[in-house]
Amino acid sequence: MVWLSYAGLMITFLPVVLKAQNSVSLSISNNVAMTFIPPIRTGNPFEPVTDNSKWLNYNITVTPPAPTVSITARIESGMIPQGVEIQIQAGSYQGSGGGSPGIPAGLITLSSIPQVIISNIGTCNTGSGPNVGHQLTYRMNITNYSAAQASFANLNLLFAIVNQ
Repeated sequence: MVWLSYAGLMITFLPVVLKAQNSVSLSISNNVAMTFIPPIRTGNPFEPVTDNSKWLNYNITVTPPAPTVSITARIESGMIPQGVEIQIQAGSYQGSGGGSPGIPAGLITLSSIPQVIISNIGTCNTGSGPNVGHQLTYRMNITNYSAAQASFANLNLLFAIVNQ
């Protein structure tokens, strides 16, 4: 049996713009740090670790022929430790910006393959900074205790605006 004493994770964000008139940004600092806390009782499972300190903001002007766009997320570099999964979920739009903000896709498991986190975005501006746009929740969970080992990982996430 492998005992996991701790696992740490540092996530750095790399916003990308695919069209000159569109932008995507994250509020506050660019890093999220998550560390498993050992259970109080030996043999109990580790609780998932979450962080919801980041907000995704975007300013999008949609031009024909694409009536809407999506925002994808993927791991650009770094490796998730074995036996661990990292998930992300965008919350519902909050704010008073104009236009047609998108629809969150729900909880997704991050990988190197781009996955839509917000879809059906029309021309809009969410505003910038915390408490406007879509609150992002990251979740780190042990999925395989026999493969998990104490470690530290750095991941770079890439967010991109893509045509639907």
